[in-house]
Amino acid sequence: MDAVHEVCTRVEAAVRRPINPTILTTEEFAASSGFLDTVRNGPVVAVIGDLPWR
Repeated sequence: MDAVHEVCTRVEAAVRRPINPTILTTEEFAASSGFLDTVRNGPVVAVIGDLPWR
């Protein structure tokens, strides 16, 4: 997780926007929750590969 936060810090500096990572297990990602419903139904930009829920 330290690597994720380190990369987010560098990206924040580059894009001048806050980056707030959420790290989930496969099981947590597969579950239903208000947070994940919002993420899945909101606008996204695929950076690498296909979106796993669309």
